[in-house]
Amino acid sequence: MPTRTRTAAKPVPFDRSQDYGARRAVILAEAARQFNARGFALCSIDDIAERLRITKPAIYYYFRNKQQLLYECYVQAFDAADDALSRATAEGRTGRERLELYVRAWLLNGLSPDAHIVPLREQRALQPALRQKLDRRRRARRDRLRALVAEGIADGSIRPCEPKVVVSAWAGAVAWILESYDPTGPLKFEQVAEELIALLLRGLAT
Repeated sequence: MPTRTRTAAKPVPFDRSQDYGARRAVILAEAARQFNARGFALCSIDDIAERLRITKPAIYYYFRNKQQLLYECYVQAFDAADDALSRATAEGRTGRERLELYVRAWLLNGLSPDAHIVPLREQRALQPALRQKLDRRRRARRDRLRALVAEGIADGSIRPCEPKVVVSAWAGAVAWILESYDPTGPLKFEQVAEELIALLLRGLAT
């Protein structure tokens, strides 16, 4: 599995004049950035607090522990993916078009310079109950994507294929790109997204 090479961006200032939700979001964004760069095991609450120039107890006011921080990072990413899938399903006209809308939205969100997607392998650090919650959400989205592939086969926009294999292949490719993409490299994130869409989706077109 590749190591993501995101540069260490400056954290968003922790502004105590903001409302509770905004302050919590700033902490969560910095936690995701640090987990991404260092890995969950090597990153401490002290590291996150130091980057934000706040105290360790201040973080505990918003999050119970480092486990909750990691879990909430994944929940935030899953929410974005589910929202992208719902919008794509509502806006697309065929199975393939809906899949393309989803993959583009999810890739552009995950590859943007401000995004900090925590690698999936870090889920192994979560307690079993928290992993199970994420697994249920992942399986639900996987089943929705398989249904879109089947829909595309039925409406003629996707050639006959096995939806389980297709969705698994997409998931692996997208995870690889999200972890390995370097925003300081020669390729813009929009270009990477379109290249992957061309490879994964348009190759299925009739």
